[in-house]
Amino acid sequence: MLYSFGGDLHVTLTKLIGSTELPTATQQKLRQAHPSESMFTVFFGLNGSERLHQELQRFQESHVVYTCKDGNYIKLVLLNQEDSQAAPESKYALMISMLSPYKEWLEEKTDKVAYIKKKRSFTEEIITRAEEFLPSLRDHIEVQESASPLTYERYTSNWQGGTSGWSWDPRFAPRFNYPKDIPIKNLSMVGHYVSNPGGIPAAMITAWYIVKSMMNKASC
Repeated sequence: MLYSFGGDLHVTLTKLIGSTELPTATQQKLRQAHPSESMFTVFFGLNGSERLHQELQRFQESHVVYTCKDGNYIKLVLLNQEDSQAAPESKYALMISMLSPYKEWLEEKTDKVAYIKKKRSFTEEIITRAEEFLPSLRDHIEVQESASPLTYERYTSNWQGGTSGWSWDPRFAPRFNYPKDIPIKNLSMVGHYVSNPGGIPAAMITAWYIVKSMMNKASC
């Protein structure tokens, strides 16, 4: 019989299974592990204009990492660059992110008023930073939606709103020998926690491997 559970590997091991049911060495790895870095993102729907069109020519590819004047960086993704249907004709879909540690949002987790105020402040900061790269950005905003680390945690159930599985820092990313560290019969794991570094490619390739393994067993 095949069972499925949608949750990151940290939640699966610590909550669903229970870390005390795992080998001592595995428990130690989980205690030392950190989630991947969390981000604050603003999603934009932009009205088109000749001026904005000219500014968007700075995107040689869909993804741009821009270093701001103060040395901090933001990541801009022009979704139209790879998907012409991401926005209506003559309009643009853009997302802009910056690192935002989850721990810095803990006080706002139980204070809705403070949370909304902080989200607005971060949104304004991202727009101001992005104007260094796209000076007319603010004048073309038609739709705008923000996501904090708490948003990502709430909607994706990823541990502390992590963006791509375990920490990007190899010092804090556990290396599992799955048959030894998680000796549970018929447990197959997929997702961006299974293979480091994580992200969408890791999630896709782990699923491919598991399905291929199941098909091979079924054909025997």
